[in-house]
Amino acid sequence: MASRWNVSRGLFALVLVGLLGVGGGARAGGVDSDGDGLGDAWELEHFGDLSQGAGGDPDKDGLLNLGEQQAGCNPMKQDSDGDFLGDAEELAGGTNPAKADSDQDGVSDFVELERGLDPLASDTDKGGVQDGEEVLVDGTDPLVPDDDQLDSDNDGLSNWREFASGTNPFAADSDGDWLADGEEDS
Repeated sequence: MASRWNVSRGLFALVLVGLLGVGGGARAGGVDSDGDGLGDAWELEHFGDLSQGAGGDPDKDGLLNLGEQQAGCNPMKQDSDGDFLGDAEELAGGTNPAKADSDQDGVSDFVELERGLDPLASDTDKGGVQDGEEVLVDGTDPLVPDDDQLDSDNDGLSNWREFASGTNPFAADSDGDWLADGEEDS
């Protein structure tokens, strides 16, 4: 009998999530039938029932359920985006706890903070090349703007310009036509 109730409750939850949308709530325009400030669909998605309240913190990360819902986080995980920074820590620091790479530069928020980079600026040194490209492709320092003009293959085009134009910053003649990329681009 109990298993039939769980199946029925689960199907009801799926139907509600489908009809109301995930992450609803009074503020998001969704249904909040128990009046706790959390959308029913969000509660059902994360807890399977409506027993949790806005002030609960089941994952013990310091971010209450209402904050988890508003930030798009998983209230059952201390680190919703898996970037090794807790949800509450990310909100306090201004990064997005639902995105491992808040500035979308290819380097996670955690790595950026560990390296002294700005996780909210895709080009920390403002040299013209995103941090991710400097770290992962060019091998340059995302804290030094002057090295953003590096020309690894000595073809007359900087690595960032080659990246932007789709040529290989490590091959002087990306298309194999015996002309250096810098000669073709000029």
